[in-house]
Amino acid sequence: MNPLLHFIKHGNSHDRSTLPPVKMFRDTEPDVCAYYTPAQPKNPFDSWKRLNKQSRYRTSQIRQALIEIGEKTKFSIVVPVYNPPLDVMRECIESVMHQTYRNFELILVDDKSPDATVVPFLKNYARLNRNVTVVERVENGHISAATNDGVAAATGDYIVLLDNDDVLDTDALAIIAERIAREPDVDFLYSDDAKFKDDQEELFGPKFKPGWSPELLLSYCYVSHIKVFKTELYRSVGGCRSVVDGSQDHDLVLRAVEKTDKIVHLPHVLYRRRVLPGSTAASGHAKPYTFEAGRRACEEAFARRGVNCSVRQPAWAFERGLGVFVPKMPDQGPEVSLIIPTRNNWRVLDRLLKSISKTEYKNYRVLIVDNFSDDPETVTYLKNCKFRVERVQNRGEKFNFSHINNTAVRSVSTEFVLFLNDDTEILEADWLSQMMGWAQLEGVGAVGARLLYENRRLQHGGIVPSLPWRVGRTAFRGLPERDLGYLLLPRVTRNCSAVTAACMLTRRSDFLELGGFDEEAFGVAYNDIDYCMRLRDIGKRVVYCGEAELLHHEGTSRGKTDAYKEIIDYEAKWGRQADPYFNPNLSTDTNRHEFKGIVVPPVKVRGGLKVLAITHNLRTEGAPNSAFEIIAGLNEDGRFDVSVASPTDGPLGGLYRSKGIPVDILEPGYSINRNLKDYHGFLERLSARLRMQQFDVVYANTADLFWIIEAAALAGVPSIWNIRESESWKTYYDRYGPDVGRRALQAFGLPYRTIFVANSTRKRWAPVDTEGNFHVITNGVDPARFKKRSDPDFRKESRDKLGVAVDDVVMICMGTVSARKCQHELIEGFAKLPSHLAAKAKLVIVGARPSEYLEYVNALVASKHHLKPDAIQIVPETRATGPYWASADMFVFASRMESYPRVILEAMGHGLPIVTTPTYGIVEQVKESVNALFYRPGKVKDLTTHMARLVENEDLRREMGAASLKVLEGLTPYSHMVELYKEQFIAAAFSAPAPLVVN
Repeated sequence: MNPLLHFIKHGNSHDRSTLPPVKMFRDTEPDVCAYYTPAQPKNPFDSWKRLNKQSRYRTSQIRQALIEIGEKTKFSIVVPVYNPPLDVMRECIESVMHQTYRNFELILVDDKSPDATVVPFLKNYARLNRNVTVVERVENGHISAATNDGVAAATGDYIVLLDNDDVLDTDALAIIAERIAREPDVDFLYSDDAKFKDDQEELFGPKFKPGWSPELLLSYCYVSHIKVFKTELYRSVGGCRSVVDGSQDHDLVLRAVEKTDKIVHLPHVLYRRRVLPGSTAASGHAKPYTFEAGRRACEEAFARRGVNCSVRQPAWAFERGLGVFVPKMPDQGPEVSLIIPTRNNWRVLDRLLKSISKTEYKNYRVLIVDNFSDDPETVTYLKNCKFRVERVQNRGEKFNFSHINNTAVRSVSTEFVLFLNDDTEILEADWLSQMMGWAQLEGVGAVGARLLYENRRLQHGGIVPSLPWRVGRTAFRGLPERDLGYLLLPRVTRNCSAVTAACMLTRRSDFLELGGFDEEAFGVAYNDIDYCMRLRDIGKRVVYCGEAELLHHEGTSRGKTDAYKEIIDYEAKWGRQADPYFNPNLSTDTNRHEFKGIVVPPVKVRGGLKVLAITHNLRTEGAPNSAFEIIAGLNEDGRFDVSVASPTDGPLGGLYRSKGIPVDILEPGYSINRNLKDYHGFLERLSARLRMQQFDVVYANTADLFWIIEAAALAGVPSIWNIRESESWKTYYDRYGPDVGRRALQAFGLPYRTIFVANSTRKRWAPVDTEGNFHVITNGVDPARFKKRSDPDFRKESRDKLGVAVDDVVMICMGTVSARKCQHELIEGFAKLPSHLAAKAKLVIVGARPSEYLEYVNALVASKHHLKPDAIQIVPETRATGPYWASADMFVFASRMESYPRVILEAMGHGLPIVTTPTYGIVEQVKESVNALFYRPGKVKDLTTHMARLVENEDLRREMGAASLKVLEGLTPYSHMVELYKEQFIAAAFSAPAPLVVN
């Protein structure tokens, strides 16, 4: 006799429950971890410095690059010298003599130093090194004359400018040469830089600069150091001018870029500026004459660009010793129409119109675009308004901001149009003069303004389209009004990828040529970003005008109406484009341009990057399957040489081998011992293997593989760690005991990147992110996988095999049957369906694996006597899931603990409506009430309501299923996911590995 079946059949007669006892899953979190207290997070730039030290892989790749490109390009490094401390001068020269790239000449130009020991010191270097030349000036002519004399003696292809108290990074010339080899037509290059004091290792004040930004250069000399000019370009502009000594470099660059657009920014700290008393690296006040020189250089540059304006140094810049300059643009110029859409909002509109009256720019018109207001007060106000009012109807039933503005632009004839929200308010009288002045520079396509909230915090400081949607793409949002922000970017006029149409100026001809705002894809939101991106595609620049400051009472006009479809369309069209003005060394975790421990590969990878990927098992289940897709993607790229290892073998092992990926089984039967001595011995054996095989990166899949992260650190190999778990870090490692559990949590500071698959789980583990190395890459699926399953013939065939009638509505749940996934709630919810709905519905749960919980689930199904016999089916785990997906009409999910489940993505890929718990990363995958209905864990009544709603409403199923396909388009596709992982693996390989420190 089967005791379980007997128990189910006769349990009530024995005065017992009909169901066997089972331990249900509970997601609990204590206040503290019993054995580990996380350290305080490190300074992000300290992490950056550690990661960017020399490493074995970095050295080997730079060496390979030099072998490949040769040393064809010759650099002339010109150093004007005037009375330096000799130890400082020695460091400067030695930084050049120790360059890994050897085809250079060093030209030391003594500008009549009063110290008689300087010239002999320089000549001694020339005597010992054939590539060192000393030029002696007969009189002191200052820095421009000295620099020009050095260039006159140069024989190189490119001029590199170096101050006599600064130093070059050892690989500076190699990195520059490698880039020139890839872009041989480049005329001007500049890099990032940082400061140092006596100890060269202690860098501080890094300048991670934007890509080439012509308008930012007119605000201040952001390119700073290193500056590399093609020799013929330097000579063609006449070199440095003594009349602007002190800002001669700024003036030189302003003139040089008028002759070329072949400009490259190198996002690497190749130059180190020494901070000495009396140097401008310490403060601009050290040499106040530089301010006037810089002002003159900018004013003359504007004149050469056809803008007649005066230039001043703003008070806030002077007070802080900053060489920042602002033009006073003319109040006369081309005619511009201010286009102001409005509806039923007369008080807000009136505030704006009154503020416009202070505008100093003379040649403007106001067009109020009334979106058919029906409020009597607004109608009366507009009837009596002194400005032109045009009534524009929506296109169709829905509000369409793009259509309203496009119609308005066609109704005016001015050279420029300025889109202006009715909930803005003018603060300064010169706002329009400034915007119009910048807009007339050749190549400028759009100009936006600096917008403040009512609380005087920044609302708009330019837009960074490549920032994640969750961060918000508006740069510096929330920054206090007087905060200068990173590199002064919120305060100065500069280039950016896009600006908001809450206040955006553009040429009418450009707007019409591009077809205006996109009424189809971006009727309400993202139309402004899309327009700016299209401007950039035709070679136009977008400018954020830091001097044009307005209040933005955001949301008081038409509210926040971003639709999921527009977000998805934006992501599909532009979301994966890099932003040239956002330095790749900066964090994408915030919109503030903050530091993060990041490695930007200094040269391109030249193949043979050896990766060891460790997966906790090789079964065909969630985490190993996800790792397989990543590893297979790496393996298809010739730059990677991938091997796989696991403590146990399984079906995935065969799949790896079929793709030519070797698989190794690590110490079969070994399990992590709570005894530290035994654990240390295991680490030593693993690290010895890693050292012997010379892997460049180790990859660990799941939180339980902390031991390979420690072994990699012990072997001096950088690592990547994928965390797919959502459990609390405070209890996750309890089963290993306090000693090993503590080591596991300390290991989070070791990888180059700890990658989560959902932002919610990253947030839950954030307290152990002491190195700032946490990152998120969401799972991606290949939509091509679902094409066959969506075929009507395959669906009919599949449903016939499963015994599904034509009118049956099939609910499917895919995934291992376990207490964590709470499939019993699906059974309870289904069993409570009204009888007429239950009669035409089926619940198919795929993923049964022997366990106590499975026994409970089977017993629960057997206890639902009122259901037809085949109403609920429990199917064993299988790789052949296609027929089940093809047969399904909806997807149901009850899990309590999920990071970013693949089955949700697969359900969307099959075009299914979804009923699910809103657990962790699930809310990042689906859109509530669009393609998914949420029920709270344990709320079975709500689950039944959602099931019933979809079972009885075929139209709703069809609508939400179509929405699932659309929502999936906006998520990370498989190909992009693999590319994101490749970027992280390459960066990790170039990084300096963390030392293993045990506390």
